[in-house]
Formats: sequence, structure tokens, C-alpha cells
Amino acid sequence: MLCTISNRYTYKILGLEWSILNDVCQVIELNRDADTDPIFISLKPGLSGIPEQLTDIGDSFASLREAGGWKITSLLQPKAEPGGVIKLESSVVNGVFKISSIRHAGDNYSAAWLSVMEIYER
Repeated sequence: MLCTISNRYTYKILGLEWSILNDVCQVIELNRDADTDPIFISLKPGLSGIPEQLTDIGDSFASLREAGGWKITSLLQPKAEPGGVIKLESSVVNGVFKISSIRHAGDNYSAAWLSVMEIYER
């Protein structure tokens, strides 16, 4: 399989990064964004809480630029995907960021459908 943890180091050396989206392996160049329009996120269109700075790499294969990234929570962003771009405006940080990872969460018995993203500066 092309998208495995053991291949992550090889992809980094080649200047590539990968993610799995809808059961399909997506491989893009490190300095290139996914072919999607930027998503605007601020307090008015759905930012939930305060962005949290990421300080721990955690994964030995993660790049240093991801270690200085941010974790944000917003109302559901169904168009957001790894490698995509967001424009973030908050009281803590503003700018254009690339999505490193995203997780959607919610349930049918509450109104809270959220997207939790780890992002870093482009």
C-alpha cells in the first residue's frame, strides 16, 4: 500500500506528504496545496474556542514546521481536507494556513457538529 507509516519517512525525503481521504491515498508535494479553494474561518463563521499552539511533534516523522502549528476547532467544515488551505482570523493568530490533519465529530442527538484541525503556516 502506498500510504503506510513505514513509507512516511521516504515521502518526506522525496518532498512529498500523504493523507488518506475517503479511503483513497492522496499524495502531494510538501510546498503545494490541495486543489481546493481556501476556507475562511473566524469567530463569526464558526471558530469555536481559542486556537491552541502545537508544541510537541509527537510523531518522529512529523516536520518541524508542523510542530509550530495550531489546533483549531470550528463548526463542521465538510470541504476541509488535508493539504487544503484555510484563512484564519482569531484573537490569537491570523493568517493563511495549510491543513495537516482534520477530524469531524458530532452526533444526531445534539446540534454540535465540529471539525478539529491541525494547521501550520504555508
